[in-house]
Amino acid sequence: MNILHRTRSSRIVSLSFLLILACALSAFPQQKPSALKFDVLTAEYDHYYRYDDPLVKQRIDRFVAEAKRQPGKTKYLVRYRARVRQGGVYSGNSNDWATTAKHAVAAIGKTYDESDIVVVDGGVRENETLEFWFVPKGVDLPTPTPEFDRSTAIDCPQILAYQAGYNFDKEKPVVLTAGTRPDDQAKNFEWIINEGKVISDIGTVVEIDVSRVKENKLTAFLEVKGLPPVCKSTATVVAEFGNTARLFDSFGRLPNGDIRSRLDAFAQDISKHPGFHGYFYNYGDRVDGDRQMAARRRLFASHYQARNFDKSRVTIVDAGYREEIHTDVWLVPPGVKPPDATPTVDSSFIIRPSARKRPRK
Repeated sequence: MNILHRTRSSRIVSLSFLLILACALSAFPQQKPSALKFDVLTAEYDHYYRYDDPLVKQRIDRFVAEAKRQPGKTKYLVRYRARVRQGGVYSGNSNDWATTAKHAVAAIGKTYDESDIVVVDGGVRENETLEFWFVPKGVDLPTPTPEFDRSTAIDCPQILAYQAGYNFDKEKPVVLTAGTRPDDQAKNFEWIINEGKVISDIGTVVEIDVSRVKENKLTAFLEVKGLPPVCKSTATVVAEFGNTARLFDSFGRLPNGDIRSRLDAFAQDISKHPGFHGYFYNYGDRVDGDRQMAARRRLFASHYQARNFDKSRVTIVDAGYREEIHTDVWLVPPGVKPPDATPTVDSSFIIRPSARKRPRK
């Protein structure tokens, strides 16, 4: 009897404990899974980051690394455009970032495809913004949170102001051209010229007599009338003239295809100037700059050889070191001394890869 009594008592205690535990659990409802915000990338006012900008690349790489650890969740990207986009922005905005991030995640492997990555236009905020989310299966996607109505967004035009062509003869007038992109936003143009004599001015084109200008350059200021108050409305042009070297192009790290296009553009231009010579000044960066300069030297030489371009018309120079890899392309008239190289980092600060140790025999 005692044993039976203890057994029944134990069962009663166990059932009581389970009942108490059930009541306690019911008092604390289980937390449902929810969308997880991983990161937010925001550009400062009036600043735009290209898709290959180091900051954008770093944030996308971090998102991709986390995506590998979150295979069961939807990768959700919410992009917001800036309320005011200056200069007819065609790249460097949140749409570019989102597209790059989507392709990067989709390239992880066979377990991913673009259906796993959802990109949503979230509307308008003060600055270009991209939100990175991970959303568990069966959970609603987060609702975008714009700051402004779409009707308040303003696209300011890009102001174009430049010298038309080269002028290696001071007796010929300098021609400056103005415009906007898109063209339908073209307004009234007003030029302010600090030197020289204006021959004609029709707004979009101004001709200036520079024969009596002491230096070989002048500065012109352009104001575009009639734009919204929040838009930039001015531009500056430094016009060069006379028998001096001209900087034709300047570029940093680019895909080889883009570089080849620039080489073709220079070859086409120099063909219009018999007797002129081209100088390509290559600058390596702080890390392994020698290898970078050698790689560009080979690329330039092989490209012009494939184009049957007269390579005697160009000189490729290892010009030293800068913070980042860079190339300056100069067009130099006959008899004119080429410009000096302008490195910004002394060679003693360059990091060179250590020589590989030869295996012992």
